[in-house]
Amino acid sequence: MDILQSLPLKEIERLALLLASVPLGAGEAFALDEGRWALLLLVSGRVRVHEPNATGPGFTISMVEDPTIVAQTGFAARPSRAVVVEALEPSVLRVLEGEAFDDLVRRNPEVGG
Repeated sequence: MDILQSLPLKEIERLALLLASVPLGAGEAFALDEGRWALLLLVSGRVRVHEPNATGPGFTISMVEDPTIVAQTGFAARPSRAVVVEALEPSVLRVLEGEAFDDLVRRNPEVGG
């Protein structure tokens, strides 16, 4: 992923220990709640990112393939909306919580730039 490419191997190994892994089967979904401060990284697979909707499939924000940042919540000055990530094929997500991201940027300022 672009923002992590400049990290030394030691930092990448540290992140691998910190990041929660979320395996999804095709058709399974993972939600980032409104107001949660996190980056959601797609490690492998293909997913649809959409806003939740109680009456239907919701508004599709994007369809993405690995590896990339899928969603971020809580980083902007305006309140963030909830997002749902639905696996279109078996996929693996990693969740980087906001405090861990801040810590990473303090140690590696090039990540936040």
